Amino acid sequence: MAKFHLVEKKVRMSKFDIIKYQIFTFCFINHIDITPSDIECLTNLGESGEIELTDFCKKVAKKKLEIKMIEWENSLDKKPSNIPEPSPQSIRNSVIKLEKINLIVRLDGKRKICLNPLMKIQSVGNILLDFKIVHVDS
Repeated sequence: MAKFHLVEKKVRMSKFDIIKYQIFTFCFINHIDITPSDIECLTNLGESGEIELTDFCKKVAKKKLEIKMIEWENSLDKKPSNIPEPSPQSIRNSVIKLEKINLIVRLDGKRKICLNPLMKIQSVGNILLDFKIVHVDS
């Protein structure tokens, strides 16, 4: 019988981080390369659930701008950032890109969007992830 080295890790995460972890894991296991901003977009969508596309784009752009302002206020030099201002259009572009690779699906006559249910991302209620990942030397 093969011997296994068992590694157990117990971590408490915020809802946002546990959704993000599930998305990272799904993309890693399925060899899907996406950018950090796309991961953030998917995580925000996972946290929002089913939502109208325009509302989602405005909400995420506003959230990104608030984060950028906090980072600027906390910076010591207060120099303007070279990072482009987040806009609803940039979020929409990301959504369209993620739709093309089937990570986001449209509902209700294409007005609402959500994460593809085939990803099986849990985002509601208490969440306990129990992955069993194995490698067997041959």
